[in-house]
Amino acid sequence: MQACESRSLSELVTELQTSAEEVASLAKNSESDKEVFTEFAALLEKFTPVLIELKENCKVMDRPPVRKAVESLEKELRGAKELIKSTGSRSPIKQMEYMTQDLGRSLGLVLFARFVSELDSEREIEEETVTLSIEDVVLQLKYGNDEEFRLALWGLRDFIKDHSIDNEWINNEGVIPILFNRLGSSKPHNRLTIIQMLRILASVNTENKEKMADVESLSLLVKSLTRDVDERGKL
Repeated sequence: MQACESRSLSELVTELQTSAEEVASLAKNSESDKEVFTEFAALLEKFTPVLIELKENCKVMDRPPVRKAVESLEKELRGAKELIKSTGSRSPIKQMEYMTQDLGRSLGLVLFARFVSELDSEREIEEETVTLSIEDVVLQLKYGNDEEFRLALWGLRDFIKDHSIDNEWINNEGVIPILFNRLGSSKPHNRLTIIQMLRILASVNTENKEKMADVESLSLLVKSLTRDVDERGKL
């Protein structure tokens, strides 16, 4: 395996790890609203394993979209640090809520940027035209085998493109949780298609984007992405 050429970016991620740990420590020791800052510190601590996985995969680190996204996360962490230092005795609940959302979005940018880089450098997903009813799409997303699930993903794509379904339907059917749940068990080709669908859903609605910003979902995403690279590296 070749050494990572983007050493400076690897160092940037290392600095992000240190920064996240520092901000988490500040949050824990804050004299303001203990519950709010404790929850925020717990969120930051969960960033570390995600960043470690990114740093350990050279292919994640060597493309401009990833650098831009990592720098965005760095900016949000700096903002969090300044916010905690400046709050004093005030209870910045709303500010911390916004900051948590911003951090989640920034980390999401890192992960999605990595996905875009993989597609640009490796291969484009071959699109297919499928004929499924909306009911079939839901059933096959939930319970279908690999082939049925693959067809259901393209059916979902088509329904989104022609506006046959709206975001209320997506929420009611639990489409986003279903896609994340299938990440771990799907084959590489389907995993990439799932992530493409998540990007589409995030782009069409802010509420969808927020649902993908929690650390659990982001951790699943980065594990799936690095797993895909590992599997292809063994071929």
